[in-house]
Order: sequence, then structure tokens, then C-alpha cells
Amino acid sequence: LWPEKFQNKTNGVTPRRWIRFCNPDLSEIITRWLGTEEWVLKTEKVAELRK
Repeated sequence: LWPEKFQNKTNGVTPRRWIRFCNPDLSEIITRWLGTEEWVLKTEKVAELRK
């Protein structure tokens, strides 16, 4: 056919979402430490774990 017309772009799963669903115990600990579940959607929230 026309292979040049097809463009596959996959963004994949963020590591934060992967942790959230594949390791719920770790996810719960992170949520407790940060006091919010916003870390799943906002990368900058994960940086707060360094404090």
C-alpha cells in the first residue's frame, strides 16, 4: 500500500503510572509521604520526595 502514510507514535506509560498500578503498596507509601496522589500526574511532585 502506502507505508509512508502510516506513522506510529506511541508515548508509552509513565513510570509514575506504572508504579501506581503495578506496585500499589509502594504507591500507597509515596502518596502517604507526599500527602497527595498528584504525583501520578505531576512529575514535579515526585521531586518532593528528596526533601
